[in-house]
Amino acid sequence: MINKIFGIGLSRTGTHSLVKALELLGYRIVHYPPTPRLFKIVDKNNGAADITVAANFEILDQKYPNSKFILTIREIESWLKSAEEHFTIKKKRPKWQWELRKALFNTKYWDRDMFKEAYYNHVKRVENYFRDRPKDLLIMDIVGGDGFEKLTEFLYTDFRIKDFPHEAIS
Repeated sequence: MINKIFGIGLSRTGTHSLVKALELLGYRIVHYPPTPRLFKIVDKNNGAADITVAANFEILDQKYPNSKFILTIREIESWLKSAEEHFTIKKKRPKWQWELRKALFNTKYWDRDMFKEAYYNHVKRVENYFRDRPKDLLIMDIVGGDGFEKLTEFLYTDFRIKDFPHEAIS
């Protein structure tokens, strides 16, 4: 039995679409939960997704055994373009968001080379972590066309929906 479901892709890889798809399948998934409340939120829901979860997936795996992890990926140039638009937005942010950026990207501010390196490092870290547990990790390229067939097979459900949601948030 699946304990929790975690979307561990970086922002701009289809994490919001993944959350919407999981909600259509009946799961309560929180998109981008605040780091200080991550575990309380996960305890009350079926899972969570986005960079808060991506930065903490090893801890989540230990705290919630028998969980499933979904790494959303995206073609690198497309991701960099979307990430640049997203991460250069100037607005006041809570301290935890700046700390999260620093932890994942090794910088608080947009830097193409650092973000590109961080993307590859994150994918490699996830793949290495789950190397001996392939049934616990699904890698999805939602932007590239992966959809419900791949997701429902991974979650062992026959529930079928034709159109995978494609959500974009600012």
